[in-house]
Amino acid sequence: MHNGEHPPLSRRPAHASGPGRHRQPGDQPVAYRDVFAVREFRALWSAQALSCAGDQFAQVAIAYVVYARTGSAFLTASAYALTYLPPVIGGAVLSGLADLVPRQQMMITLDLIRAGLVALMALPGLPFTGLCLLFFGTVLLGTPFSATRSALLSDVLPADKYPLGSVIGSHTAQLGQIGGFVAGGGLVAALGPYRALALDSLSFSLSAGILARGVRPRPAPPRGASHPSPWEITWDGVAAVFGSPALRTLVLFGWLAGFTVVPEALAAPYAHTLGGGATT
Repeated sequence: MHNGEHPPLSRRPAHASGPGRHRQPGDQPVAYRDVFAVREFRALWSAQALSCAGDQFAQVAIAYVVYARTGSAFLTASAYALTYLPPVIGGAVLSGLADLVPRQQMMITLDLIRAGLVALMALPGLPFTGLCLLFFGTVLLGTPFSATRSALLSDVLPADKYPLGSVIGSHTAQLGQIGGFVAGGGLVAALGPYRALALDSLSFSLSAGILARGVRPRPAPPRGASHPSPWEITWDGVAAVFGSPALRTLVLFGWLAGFTVVPEALAAPYAHTLGGGATT
């Protein structure tokens, strides 16, 4: 779940203060309803909300399945760590896919692939190793999906509506994570983990359908003769960040903040310790 930088804004007039408002040219405020009035943005937002919630459904279901099969807190936490490892390993490289093919087509393809991977995860007899590999692949493909959506957002929204649209996307990712965990726990308790995964697969398919109907196809971004490869872009980014003491410090603090997910990774074993099952 990618936040881009917002373009600079002029000073807000006194009458435009308040949540959910950004300035338009001519000092006219932009409200949430102005952004949601754009049909393509509504489609992008709906697809993002479904994908974010679906990711959390899968995390809850996988944690429950792994602990139920193995009884190991270590393996359960390791499986949960797979949700954070893919962006570290291949996320920066795969993000470059957003500029190689038409963006709407890329997002639809990624959604359909993830729908297929999660559908396989919903098979009860799947070996543990296969389950983890499919889960890894599903999370890995979420990185280029988010990067493509962020790139497409600037094509969908006018410049005056883009800053608030970006904020809405960030809030959606955060709320989708919270709501997805709560709903995922309820689904696992009510339907069982494998049916919850099947429903997750359906959510990715529904997201692909929304994008196909609600977002206009556009050609791929033009590429110059000296267009750098994803590996070159990644290497240049790493060199720029770790060559700057200020940026390096911020990145290290960001990595340190990642340890706050430890309670989430131990939720299933801890619930069992308290004497509870899927509902707990």
